Amino acid sequence: RLQILSATTGAKLLGPLRGIDPVFSPDGTKFAARIGERVVVRDSVTGVESLSFKAFSPFAGFLEHHPSISFSPDGRWILVAEKSLAGGVAAYDALTGDRKQVFAVADDDMQGTFSPDGQRIAIWPGLIGTPSVWERDRPNQPAASLIGTGTRAMSFSPDGRRLLGG
Repeated sequence: RLQILSATTGAKLLGPLRGIDPVFSPDGTKFAARIGERVVVRDSVTGVESLSFKAFSPFAGFLEHHPSISFSPDGRWILVAEKSLAGGVAAYDALTGDRKQVFAVADDDMQGTFSPDGQRIAIWPGLIGTPSVWERDRPNQPAASLIGTGTRAMSFSPDGRRLLGG
């Protein structure tokens, strides 16, 4: 069950609501969460659902151990790590739920995050595999493969020129 709490008093502000693995939009006005095979977007004050879209095939589902949902910095895209036969991280339109891009990564345990300008996406395949950086509008080929494996998390520097991973 999801709930929103005051960070200063600990008081419950909203909830309980159905869903797991929640993430706020950059402006804090909404949040996205996983409910089964769907991603649901809700208003962060009222809890009213504004969008729900199917993000996974019925037999593939979310990455159970490391689900990944994130908003682009401008809030226009939602990045979802999908578990599928080919693997992949998909970018969805945050207003319509339409799948816009799929970044094919053949691994079962992956996550992704946007650069601060929203133009690049870092994808890391967990403990085994090669992290990569993709141009948001060019999903067919990674812009760069990064040295190193065993990455559990990655973060862009505020200027987007460096990646921190470990």
